[in-house]
Amino acid sequence: MVFKYSITGTVLYKQYVKSETNKSYLFGIKKMVSRGIKVQSIICDGRKGLF
Repeated sequence: MVFKYSITGTVLYKQYVKSETNKSYLFGIKKMVSRGIKVQSIICDGRKGLF
């Protein structure tokens, strides 16, 4: 799972997972926020259950 800055393509956070879950997304978001990164939006390419 890779979280990137959409404008530059810089990887902000990455994590190896067997499958993407809402819990793993929340964990990644919390990690970025703890580093001072402000999350403005999320684009997901295939996770049907993400809300």
